[in-house]
Amino acid sequence: MNLIEFSYRDSNAISRMTKMRDAGIGNLASGKRSDIQSKDSGAYSMVTRINSLAKTDQHISKNLQNAVSFAQSQDSALESASKIIDRMTQLAGLATNSIISDSDRENYNKEFLSLSKQLNDLSTETFNGKKLFGSGTAGLDFITGATGLDYANKILSPATDPDTGSIGGGDVTGGANLNDAAAVPDVSGSPASNYTPITSGADSAAKSTLFNSMGTQWLKSSEDLIASQYGWTPDTSDGWNLIINETDANGSVAQVGSLIYSDGTADVVEMQMDLPDFSPPYVEADRIIAHEMVHVLHAQNTYYGDPTGDGSSSAKWLKEGLAEFIHGGDSRVYSELGENPTDQQIGDLINAIGTGNENWASSDQYAAAYLAVRFLHSEIKAAGHSDGIKHMTQWMKSQFDAGAGAADSGLNKYLSSFLSDRGYANNDEFLKVFKGLEDLEVIGDNSGSDLSLSSVSMTSIPDLNSYNLTTASKSQNTQDYLDTLTETLALERAKVGANSSRLKSQINMLDRKGLAETAAISRIQSIDVADETTKVSTLNLKINFNLTAFTQAKNISRNLMGILFN
Repeated sequence: MNLIEFSYRDSNAISRMTKMRDAGIGNLASGKRSDIQSKDSGAYSMVTRINSLAKTDQHISKNLQNAVSFAQSQDSALESASKIIDRMTQLAGLATNSIISDSDRENYNKEFLSLSKQLNDLSTETFNGKKLFGSGTAGLDFITGATGLDYANKILSPATDPDTGSIGGGDVTGGANLNDAAAVPDVSGSPASNYTPITSGADSAAKSTLFNSMGTQWLKSSEDLIASQYGWTPDTSDGWNLIINETDANGSVAQVGSLIYSDGTADVVEMQMDLPDFSPPYVEADRIIAHEMVHVLHAQNTYYGDPTGDGSSSAKWLKEGLAEFIHGGDSRVYSELGENPTDQQIGDLINAIGTGNENWASSDQYAAAYLAVRFLHSEIKAAGHSDGIKHMTQWMKSQFDAGAGAADSGLNKYLSSFLSDRGYANNDEFLKVFKGLEDLEVIGDNSGSDLSLSSVSMTSIPDLNSYNLTTASKSQNTQDYLDTLTETLALERAKVGANSSRLKSQINMLDRKGLAETAAISRIQSIDVADETTKVSTLNLKINFNLTAFTQAKNISRNLMGILFN
């Protein structure tokens, strides 16, 4: 018997079987197949892939938990704002009492102003360095950037930058600067508009002079300017009255009244002007008239009663912004922001636009509307339409003339048709971008899909000169405005609730998915305990048999040698 050959051969066999047995014992201890990589490459690849997806889902779930905390912080701030507005409403109600003294009302106003500051401060709250309300900067970047309005160089005092920011001026077109006197080019002649001057035998000389100036120059100048820049022309079948009040009758320099019909069309009724606001040398008279004539021609050339086409939005921002843009609103913006405004101050002015549907009364609202239309003009040009806002106004007129209906002729349809590549589908989305309130982007799964949570904004008091408690009438106006803020807050909190529900639902889905992934990995990696136990037992028997046989062989060899040599 060749014991040396037997020893080498069986020693290797025993070593292999021992390794296999130890691997089996390890599998039984862990419950997993440790040899899956070498024995089943397909299963190993699947396990690796599923495991990677599971880890990604775990990280996404943690991020979503952070987003839930972010939403909870938003709701907490909105709840604080609601309490502040409740108290402000109480103060406004007390201040409307006409029999209280001025000192009592002043005490109410002091607390009101303090609460207003607290309310405005809430809009700057952050969560881990990120603003709770509005994180985008599109509007801000446009106003401050060199390729936009370039505020630092182009919206300054008239002495530094004489251009008014009108649609035809140098700040917009890059051509010649147009100052107050040149923003509306003088054109002599009779206007095409079908208007009736409302006069009487007792008209003052100043009133007669104003009527004459409008009839021989200013109305015609405005019509020609609007036709060239917006493509809108007078509808001679729509007659309206021109009223000049000898006293400050309507609380504003001028205004246009129209009848709005259910299909969105409108009939212009009148243009009212207050004589005390028009006096020689009439430096800005033509600009004021141009502003009002935009409203007249807007009503005659588009679905003025439904400017967005959604059947409910008034889009006052668009109406007033277009009226400001025709002659330029740089001086108004400068009066609100001054020489070196901070980003926060610019942001506050942008936010004065609100939903865009409020009643326009304060200067900061007009300034915000002007800036929004300037931004829209820039976005239209960036989309490849070199004539900017005129591309939109002419399209609206063409749709109106064709009787397409408000839904197919409004701002929503225009944005979705021509600016979808810029990320706009409707009026609300455009204003969100302008205000820096783009929908909060949160990745919801390992495919990279975005949950697109609703943006949430904080309310504020835009103009304390208009909204305060200094008089009974202002207190009443303020109370009415606070009622709208209360409704707005309720809407914003509803958005937070919807966002939280969406986030929690996604977290639950990821948790369920994680359990399924873990189960799948376990099924692929898990051993068959009975089969693995049998293999280990079999290997033990083989190892023991080989060891026993080898030992017995060595003993036989030793005994044989003893017999031979004794």
